[in-house]
Order: sequence, then structure tokens, then C-alpha cells
Amino acid sequence: MIWSLIKCNHNMGCGVYMRRKIQGDYFLKDQGYDNAVEWNTVDLGANSSVDAFEFDFLTSNSQVFARGGPVQTNIPGDVTTTATIGVNEQLIETIETGGDQDWFSITLVAGQTYDISSIGVGSNALPDPLLRIMDAAGEELATHDDILYGVVRSSLLTFTATTSGTYYISAQGWSDETGQYQLSVTENNDSTTDIAADTSTTAVAIVNGSVSGTIATGTDVDWFAVTLVAGQRYIISQDATGNDAEDAENPVGLDDAFLTLLDSTGAVIQTNDDSGPGNNARMSFVPTTTGTYYIAAGSAVSADGDYAVTIREVPTLAERTIDEVAHFLTDEFDTREAYGANEITYNITGLSEGAQALAIRALTAWADVSALTFTAVTTGGMIVFSNTEDGAFNGNTTTNGVIQSSTLNVETTWNGGNLNVDSYTYQTFLHEIGHALGLGHGGPYNAEATYDIDNIYLNDSWAYTVMSYFDQNESGYFGDFRFVLAPQISDIVAIQDLYGANTTTRSGDTVYGFNSTEAATVGDVFGSVYNFDNFTRAPSLSIYDTGGIDTLDFSGYSQKQKIDLRPESFSDVNGFTGVISIARGVIIENAIGGSGIDTIIGNDASNVLTGNGGNDILDGGEGIDYAVFSGASINEYTITENSDGSFTVAHNNNGADGTDTLTNIEFVRIGGVDTALGAEPFTTLSEGNDRHTGNDDDNRLDGLGGNDVIYAAGGNDVVRGGDGADRLFGDDGLDELSGDAGADYLYGGRGNDTLRGGAGGDFLYGGLGDDAMYGGAGGDVFIIFENAGTDTIFDFENGIDIIRILNGAISYSDLTVTQEGNAVHIVSSYGTIILDNFDLANVDASDFDFVGTEGRPVMVASFGDVFVGAGNEISIDIQSHIWSDLAVELGGLDTPNLFEYTLEEASLDASWFDYM
Repeated sequence: MIWSLIKCNHNMGCGVYMRRKIQGDYFLKDQGYDNAVEWNTVDLGANSSVDAFEFDFLTSNSQVFARGGPVQTNIPGDVTTTATIGVNEQLIETIETGGDQDWFSITLVAGQTYDISSIGVGSNALPDPLLRIMDAAGEELATHDDILYGVVRSSLLTFTATTSGTYYISAQGWSDETGQYQLSVTENNDSTTDIAADTSTTAVAIVNGSVSGTIATGTDVDWFAVTLVAGQRYIISQDATGNDAEDAENPVGLDDAFLTLLDSTGAVIQTNDDSGPGNNARMSFVPTTTGTYYIAAGSAVSADGDYAVTIREVPTLAERTIDEVAHFLTDEFDTREAYGANEITYNITGLSEGAQALAIRALTAWADVSALTFTAVTTGGMIVFSNTEDGAFNGNTTTNGVIQSSTLNVETTWNGGNLNVDSYTYQTFLHEIGHALGLGHGGPYNAEATYDIDNIYLNDSWAYTVMSYFDQNESGYFGDFRFVLAPQISDIVAIQDLYGANTTTRSGDTVYGFNSTEAATVGDVFGSVYNFDNFTRAPSLSIYDTGGIDTLDFSGYSQKQKIDLRPESFSDVNGFTGVISIARGVIIENAIGGSGIDTIIGNDASNVLTGNGGNDILDGGEGIDYAVFSGASINEYTITENSDGSFTVAHNNNGADGTDTLTNIEFVRIGGVDTALGAEPFTTLSEGNDRHTGNDDDNRLDGLGGNDVIYAAGGNDVVRGGDGADRLFGDDGLDELSGDAGADYLYGGRGNDTLRGGAGGDFLYGGLGDDAMYGGAGGDVFIIFENAGTDTIFDFENGIDIIRILNGAISYSDLTVTQEGNAVHIVSSYGTIILDNFDLANVDASDFDFVGTEGRPVMVASFGDVFVGAGNEISIDIQSHIWSDLAVELGGLDTPNLFEYTLEEASLDASWFDYM
């Protein structure tokens, strides 16, 4: 079927004028790059014309084609074809089966030279078009495959007709390739007169096609006019051509192409010298206005020779998500592959001592974020390192997608022989080991690539993956060049997809940055990359951490900083944009700024934020958060509540802390004393073991230190346990309970509650309603009861935390466990549990504890102080979670003192208290 491409505005209705000689149905097709199609039909009489077909485009990247009858289902590959193409025409067709040829008849004039081009287009583009031209008898006269052998696979056949009459053009794919192509025929611009070098040029370039030219003298420049559409992205290239163009690095033809793009007045928009393969030129361009542009082809070294100019429509680039980048690394660059086991041996005897240290450090970095373990051997090995060949590369031997072995070479003079950890050499080891483990590049490139041409998404950058070819400055993500010192945010997702996650890395209280708790490991000659005292400027890495109360300490920097504690966020540190990221699912509780004007953004945990010097902006986010100041007394500060609910805290007499703005911060900590902010201040208890009952108002209660028991009662309450082993009960309302440090028991009661365990091994029981639960550091138990609604666990730690399902005659086999985006959904007759930012592959029966009807939750301050109990003597309906029900069960008391009432008659023992 023959499709003629119609040019028109892509973002609105399209007016089309066409004339055909044959009566019948004619069609308009709106085809997006995803091959979605919308049809419009009109019946035309012979020699009639029609204009203004009006319809909306499917996508902003759609193309519009017109087709006329009679329709051929397949174009013959010989002289019987009735398919035609005219000079200065283009059409779109498809090679449906391997070995298929589409022949088109064309009338050519003796002595005239023509450019015939074929280029793959659309999402099903023909990878390697091949062109042939035949005489009227079907005898081959000329053929052409690649403009630049093996690199620029479009075909451009420049042909001079020796006689006037009928010829045939054969469009096909190399070997058995199939796909869609655009065929174009134009009169050669340079065959009779030299092409003008200004806006008077009559030479024309074509979109989704190629034209040829010759630079006759070194100073010659050829200008081509072309119409480009606003919002459409184009790749424009100039490549040397010649009979021996099979050598991509040294083709016969124009040496060192130099390409210039100009607007309709001849003003330069952009230039390019060597962004193409070899020393050819290539650029990307998205016009802001539709109209005429000029492409000037020349040589950067005043050479002469033949060339081709190709313009290709390509989809507009967009950002990819962290998961989409990771998926490209594992499944899109090449066929998915990985080792069949997580225990991998390696051999570094082929490296120098300094390079061995870098290889070990890089292997350790990958092991930190994955379930892989690496063991050194001196003979053999699954990954064998060497330095005997030029360059840096890796090669894997695979069987059915399972890696059997890998060889990895980094030459001794790589990066000038630099063997420091803060170097491109170390980053190269990280990159090549990524290949050895099954990761591909960040985009469809190899050996060399140019940003905005070879990348297929905007954030193809070292900031997202060490497997990218593009540094942060080149890609604009985030604009500051910095070597990568650990797997980045998408690398971590990708390697965990292949091998699972490391659940023990830095599980204690860790300080990253200055005053770091991280020391060099045994045999590590470099020191920790997480100790910023080891660097003159902040490194680029993603923080991966599995537990504890952790801190980002960037106090050693004076530049303006943005410190973001939210998982999957990027921070600007030490004057470098986006160099530090937080890996998925990682909870960092605290942050310390420097002496500049810092912006610190908290996460959903209870954060302690220290701005230090400068007029800082602190936003605690969700949770009960603290802002820390250096003064000895609150009297040194002026605290003002602003109309938007934020607070301004000014250090009097030009004090060191400056004037900070606090949003979503509940407490200021000055001189070690916490003072509540807000129109409804916290009711603070003592540092001892408090017992407190709230009322039906919206209570804000702070237990401070000690082992506290706090019952908030009705209302939308905010309760903070503080230090110690606390018992917090929300009851009715939308409650927010934070255990803070210590092994705490949190019970939400009715309503959609938020429970945060904090440090320590906590028990979190949402009760009725759709609850949000954060265990924090330590091994936490999340308790689920029947008819409890949909509960979401935001930081479930695989192999550390437990989900306890109470009073249920069910087992693991009764659960339906599915992956829904970034979350795992666990559905049963009891309701739904959502594990946010979790992988289905990490869920198994060991994550659950099923407690039968003989074990109901017991909430206690100490043994004997029972709020809800069960046993042979006392039967209480705890599903209702109504405290007055308990009073009835205990003898009809109207207002029992729940913290002193003792069930002397209950035959309970300490084993009951493990459930809650």
C-alpha cells in the first residue's frame, strides 16, 4: 500500500489538498509513533480535488498520510508492479516479510542526476534499508546500502539517468529485516550548478530522507532549505560518502563535516562539528516556530569531497522514571541476563596492586546494595579482570540468559593511570562490573554517544545511573560534573531486580558526610566514600541504608544547599546540584546544614533538622519534627507565627543561627529543651514514667522521657512518646502516634491513623480504618486484625520486620500477593495490606506470623495492667475497640481508670504479652 506523507500542523486539525486521476475512495491516516491510527475517508471522482480534511491528531508526534485507490495489498518485487513514485515525492511503506521487495516505477530524464533515499521511520522502523535501481527490463543498474557503513544505515543512491523513460526502484531491508520506511526521490541539487551559500539557494533537503552534495573547494558551503514544524524534534546529520564508506572512521568523501542550522533570515541557530560517528556532524533541534530553515554543509578543516545530509523526525524526549531507567538497564538495552547464583567469584590477579584496590572497592559497592556476595580466587573465577588490552570493556558468556563467566579489561593507562577512588578510573570499574552483572548502558548506544542525539530520554545521566554515557553537565541532570562513587538511584533498583536487596547494609545509626560514623573497611586503602572529610568536594552517590537513626551531616560546607531527606530525591550539596540522592525505601531521619542559606526538606519520619548558620528554610514534612538551634536558652530567640502557619525563628543580636523559617515543624530544640510550636501547643508530661488520659478534643501530647502510657481518647490527636518504651493509644479520630526512641507499642484505634514507631523494635497496630504505618529502625511488628481496612506499611524491611495477622484461621496460602506498580498488595478475607516501595520477589511466608483465636492482642503498661484481654475467664469483643465496652465487661463501670484497673481474676501469664 502506498502512503504519501502530508506536512501540516501537528497539534491541531490538518487541511490537506490533493488531486488524483482515478475515481474511488481516498483515505487520510493519522499515525502516531506508537502506530496508533485514526482514519478518515472521502470519495473522489476522477480528476477531482478536495481540500480541508479536518480532524484532530492522535498525538503531538503524529504524522499524516494520504492513500489513493485502487489499493494494492502487497507491492510486487518485479516489473509487474503498478506502484509508482514521482520525482520530488515521498511515500511511506512497509516491508512486511523478510526478503520482501517493493518495486516502484518512475520516469527519469536522461542526463539528470537524482537522489533516491530510504530511511526507517516510526516505531516499527526498517533497521537497515537497502536500495536498488533497475532499467525498464528489470536489470540492476546500481545499489546502495549504508550512508556510513554499519553506523548510518539509511540508504542514499545518487543516480544519473542515461536514457529517458521508465526505471524501477527496489526498496527492501538488508537480509531478512522488516519494518516501515520512507522512500524519497529528488533531483540532485549539486549536479549542474554549485549550491548557493545563502538564502537564495534553490537546493532543498527533505525530512525523513537524505540528499547528497559535494564540497568542490575547501571554503565551499552548501545551503539547503527545509520546512520544519514547531514542536517536532529532528536529528540532522552530515556524513561523508564515497565508494569506500565501509570504513566508518575513514570514509572516502568529505573530511570533518561541519554543520550549521540557520533560521529563515540566515541567522545562525546552532552549529556542530564532531558529534556524529568518526568526525562527521550531527545535531538535535526542536523548532519553536513552523517555517523555513536552512542547513549549511561544509568542512571544519577546509577539505573537499562528497557528503550526505539526512533529516530524521524523532519523538520528543521526555524524562523516564527511576523504574523505567532501571528497566532499560536490565531488559531494553539487550536481552535480560544475570548470573544464576548470588555467590560470585572474581579474579584480580591480572591487575596492578592499585587497580586491584579499585576493583575490590567497586565490587563492595555493588554488594552493599544487592544480595550478591563476591569471593576472591587466584585461578579461574566467574569475573576475571585484566589490563592487557587497550581500552575498558567487558564481555559476558551466557547460556539462555544465564551468565556463565565474564572478562573485564581496564588498561593500565586508562584516565592517565589515575588510581584514586575519586576518579574516572574507579567509575569505569563500577560501570564495567555493572555490565559483568548483567546491566546494559543507559541508552541504545555503545562505544560513543552524543547527548540529545543518541539518548532516548532526557535524564539519561550519571545522576541516575553509572551505566550512562552522559555526565551531569552534558545531560543537564543536574548540571554539575562529578564522578560517580557508588551505584546510583536507578542502578540500585536494577541490580536488586536481578539479584535481590541487601537487607543489612548500614543497619545501625549512621552519619553520612562530616563527622561520619563510616570508616574504611578491612583492606580498603581509600577510606569510606560516605565520609566527606576524604574529599575536597562532595561526591556523587546514592545513599543506601537499611535501618537505624541516620543523619546527613553537610555542616562542613558554606555554599547554599538543598538537603532533601525524602526517598528517591536529589540534594544539592557543596555547590553541586543533585549530587546526592536517597535510594528507594531508605529512611534518613536527620539532617544538618552548613553555614550558608540551606533548604532542608524532611520526610514522613520524625526528623531532627539543624540549619546551622545562615537564614535557613526547614520543612519537616509529615511526622513530628524538630528544629535544632545552637543557643543555650529559648530567650535568645524571637519566634513569630506567620499567617501561612509557618514560623520565623530569629537568633537575637545577629546570633550565629540567623533567621530561619520553619514549616511543618512541631518543636524547636534549644539548649536541649524541646518547646512546642503552634496555636495548639503540646501538653508535655514529665521525663518520668507518665500515665495520661486525654479527652475528646484534638489532643497534642508529648511524653518526653520515660516509659509512658498515653491514652489520647476521642478527637484527632497527635501523640509523641519520646524516649523510653511507650504505650500510645489513639482511640477515635484521625490520630498520629509517634513512639520515637525505644521499643514502643502503638495502637491507632478507630479512624485512619498514622503510626510511626521510630527507633527500636516497635509493635504497630492500626486498628480499624485505613492506617499508615512506619516502623522506623529496628525489627518491627505490624499487627493486622480482621475487618481492619486497608493498611499501608511504608518502610517494611525484608527479613527484619514481621506482619502479624491476629485471630485468623488463615495461612500464607490464603493470601493473594501481587505487584501493583511500586507496591506489593496483600489481599485476604481480613482486608488489604500494602507494602509501599517493595518488591514482590521479596515476599514469602517468613514475613508473616499467623496467630489463631487463642491469642488476641493485649495492651499493657506492665504485666497486670491489662486494657484488652482474652482468656477462659473473661471474653471481650476487641473487634469493636470501644473502651466503654471494656467497662461493661469489667462490671459495668462507667468511667474506669484504665491505667490502674487490674484483672486479678484473669489467668494470664507473660506469654500473652508477646502479641502486642
